[in-house]
Amino acid sequence: TNLLTVPLFIPTNHIETLHSGENINGVSNFSPLQYTKVHDYWGSMRDRIPASKHHNFNSLYKKDNLKPMVSNTKENRIRVYLPDNFCIIRTAQNWSECSDEERDTYLSLVEPVLKQGEDYIRNNPTETGCLSSKFVYEISLAGDSQDKSCVIAYFLSLSDLEDWSRAHPLHLNIYKTFFKMLEKYNFKTELALWHEVSVLKKEQAIFEYINCHSKTGLLPYSELQVTNY
Repeated sequence: TNLLTVPLFIPTNHIETLHSGENINGVSNFSPLQYTKVHDYWGSMRDRIPASKHHNFNSLYKKDNLKPMVSNTKENRIRVYLPDNFCIIRTAQNWSECSDEERDTYLSLVEPVLKQGEDYIRNNPTETGCLSSKFVYEISLAGDSQDKSCVIAYFLSLSDLEDWSRAHPLHLNIYKTFFKMLEKYNFKTELALWHEVSVLKKEQAIFEYINCHSKTGLLPYSELQVTNY
């Protein structure tokens, strides 16, 4: 049996979410959406996290020192506790309400660039600070495919996520390609986008791996706080 479980405990003052419309997704299923003026400038993501008013969210670890390690994880049960102030982002796309033409435009123009960016952050941890990343196609509770996807990524710190999103050419290309789509449809699309970002302490997330491959998720990093039991 191969199993990975990730229970998260997220304080409401350590999370922010931003939606392009009023669709109910993620945390908005139990916390109502509100209009905000804190957007459309670099740094607004941090400013939308209430605790940022009195916390810098610095990490004790530096991304330059992230070196993937191969260890014996077969037939072991391992818990990984990330260092304080690690960052989780779930950034999502929903094209279920799009016309056939707009759907094809998104899937052929925007999604390939998005996947390219996700591949890069996953494969270049010392540059991006990304510990683990996954591109996911979403399904319903009944197991049916939906016209939705998301990237779920774990960064060493909020600053590392900010550096990637603000300045890296691949992330800027994601923006550029998306705006090409917006221009094509005169800035009136049915594509719904949203994201959630949380900054958590070590004890607020438990990553448990049972008989998993040594490169699964967070297992490759010897610097992380690991308990084998």
